[in-house]
Amino acid sequence: MLAGVNFGGESMQLNAQQQAAVEQIDGPVLVLAGAGSGKTRVITERIRYMLRQNIPPEAILALTFTNKAAAEMRQRLGKASEGMSLGTFHGLGLRLVREFHHQLGLPAQVSILDQSEQNSLLRRVCAKVRTHLGRQVDLIASFLSSARNEGLTAKTLQESEDDDHYALGMLMARYNEEKAALGAVDFDDLIELPLILLRQHPDVLETLRARWRYTLVDEYQDTNTMQFQFLASLMGSSGNLCVVGDDDQSIYGWRGADQRNILDFEHKFKGCKAIYLTANYRCRSPILDAANALIGHNRMRKAKVLTAARGAGEAVRLQVFSDNELEAEVVVREIARLRRAKIDLDQIAILIRRSAQAPLFEAELGRRELPFRLIGGKRTADKKAARDLFSYMQVVASDRNEIAFRRAITTPTRGIGATTIERLSELSRASGIGIASVDGSDVENMRSPARLALAEFQASIAVARKQLGQGKGPKEVFSELLDSNHYSARLGEEISNEKLLHRHRDDLDRVLDILQKSWSDSALGKSPGAKINSFVNRMTLASSRDESDDSAGRVTLSTIHGVKGLEFDHVWVVGIEEGSLPNQRSLESGDMGEIEEERRLLYVAITRARDHLVLTRSNEAVRGERRSLRCPSRFLTDLQGCGLVEELIDAPPRRDEVEVIQDKAALMERLAKLGVILPDASS
Repeated sequence: MLAGVNFGGESMQLNAQQQAAVEQIDGPVLVLAGAGSGKTRVITERIRYMLRQNIPPEAILALTFTNKAAAEMRQRLGKASEGMSLGTFHGLGLRLVREFHHQLGLPAQVSILDQSEQNSLLRRVCAKVRTHLGRQVDLIASFLSSARNEGLTAKTLQESEDDDHYALGMLMARYNEEKAALGAVDFDDLIELPLILLRQHPDVLETLRARWRYTLVDEYQDTNTMQFQFLASLMGSSGNLCVVGDDDQSIYGWRGADQRNILDFEHKFKGCKAIYLTANYRCRSPILDAANALIGHNRMRKAKVLTAARGAGEAVRLQVFSDNELEAEVVVREIARLRRAKIDLDQIAILIRRSAQAPLFEAELGRRELPFRLIGGKRTADKKAARDLFSYMQVVASDRNEIAFRRAITTPTRGIGATTIERLSELSRASGIGIASVDGSDVENMRSPARLALAEFQASIAVARKQLGQGKGPKEVFSELLDSNHYSARLGEEISNEKLLHRHRDDLDRVLDILQKSWSDSALGKSPGAKINSFVNRMTLASSRDESDDSAGRVTLSTIHGVKGLEFDHVWVVGIEEGSLPNQRSLESGDMGEIEEERRLLYVAITRARDHLVLTRSNEAVRGERRSLRCPSRFLTDLQGCGLVEELIDAPPRRDEVEVIQDKAALMERLAKLGVILPDASS
């Protein structure tokens, strides 16, 4: 049965499953939304339906995992979203930490540690707390995050008889002390601290339960243990909680997501109504047949088979190459042919398992002059240029931000060493003066050049504060601040590679441009200090998916994780070999759960394709002068019997081949680029 629903001025039809998901608003509800099943529209229509049932928008809490998804939901809802609490888990966590900072013993304006700042703090902790774990900071940070995502505390770890757990507990306890002294939180705190609020402050729990009587969670399969516990506490035994997700697209176990949250939801929330969305409106049936055949080999899943609403299409192809260089060459050559056939490049994607596979395809795309966007690299907020700028901005916002001060005062170096900074920190805490305002003359044994450098830095910060207060544009203010601290000049001395230097400056310009455009946004706050903190937090919490450039006219080259939620007419999934997909770590672990997650990853890749899907692998991997044999992925065996067409390609195309260009305009454009001028035929 189809029901007509008005959707943002656009008429759409909901099938019976979708209609049930929209109208079941009371009690716990699990919506298992298969790939391409119209999940976003169902969520949006469900919210509209709730509002039509006279549920006030202030009573609705809607959570997802990317700012981009939240923004899309707001755009679809339009004015209907006004008053709703709609955003990400981390965004909600920051909001609650700020609102209830007094109960948590934190300042009203907390600083969020990014990964590099967290590692820097852990290095100092490891130097003070000697354990057999040594100073492998990246590894320790990963272990601590995993432990916290599982709900383990410093106390429970220290009570363990396991030596590693005890050592981690000691490090966690000191790390938490250092964060508290700095008035800082990390990403895990933004999930953990709200849970502590609910557990230790019954009055806060009652306040939030009264505030949000209806909660909706998108991408529920990506939640971790602490997020589940937070939702369970907020809802109580019989709350109105609707979760939407797909256990077959659970691909973030490596960062703490627990697939059991969605698999066990019906058992955890009594009286749950489960609704399956199995009609796929994206993929042609051969593509969906391959996806169903593949994922059917997983044992830890909710049994379901997707059906293709769009009907038949061309068969899925498997191309086998002699080596990975040929693989990249042929894939990009086929894409070039699609462009000559007037296919939009933004409808084409090359999907890789890991970013290390990208360079071969980048080189081929560049050689054929095919514009592309790369998804899966570093976020803007993680790049050195951004972190450098943020440190200066945060010192301007507050002289008490010790983490930002430590980075800014040493970027560039100015003769102020670690010992001097520790003395400044001790004086700051003893006197109650912000570390960036401590007078150098009060620091014992501080040399004159260092004292002068500190005074010049402090003076430049004071100038920037005054300029912002007078209404000067932030891009100009912070550009001048960096210049007065010789940032750009030193950068040229430190980075000898012209390409890297150019990229670094581009990164810096990009952040300054974003800052300038965002400055008038009232959501950032009113004062310059509030605007700076809100902007840095917004950038720090943004995911790489939030930053993906959607501008048209470019091929997408991306890790599979990077395109979750996206779709394309033409998709190549490359490098489907043992050790790549599934990856080597999952093979070495012997854990079938990790192998199943790798299979889900390929399932996600396959279901990005609407009309045309090519899977590829190579028999050899070429790295410089070395060649190594590659074995076909076990997942290709799962696809036998679903109509897969196999093509063996072992003869490389000629690098100097002349492509036939049938379109006259394209030919003239190519000749013009080469500087060839044809005589006028009329003369």
